[in-house]
Formats: sequence, structure tokens, C-alpha cells
Amino acid sequence: MHSMKCGRANICGMRSLKDKIATAAGHVCRRIVERQRRRVADGDAGPKGQELLRAFEASLHILEGHLAHLLEERDAR
Repeated sequence: MHSMKCGRANICGMRSLKDKIATAAGHVCRRIVERQRRRVADGDAGPKGQELLRAFEASLHILEGHLAHLLEERDAR
């Protein structure tokens, strides 16, 4: 866990559980998106796989927006 980073946020340095959860969720979602992109690029994913990729990318976009907001709040303190 000590090496897991998301942008400028280091999970170990965060005080809020909400910050830690958002950062970890973003990290996991990013890895899922990367793996699914590789599957689609390699032709291993059919139409359902491409649909899943779009859903994962949308989820990642939401998580990244939420994390950016949390980081702004933290930096303002």
C-alpha cells in the first residue's frame, strides 16, 4: 500500500478515510481500464468487451473528478 499513488496523492499521507477510498478506487479502476483497453486493442474483446470498456472509462472519469475535488479541498485546508 505504501507505493500506491494516484496523481499527487499518496494514500499513506491522507488523513480522511474518504480520501483513501477514493484514491484506492481510482487506482483499481485505472488498472481495469488499462487491461480492458489492451484486450480491445488485441481483438480479444467482442462487442460486450467494448461496451464494458466504455462503462469502465466513464466510471474512471467520475472517480478522477471526485478525487480532484477531494485534493482541492485538502489543499485548501
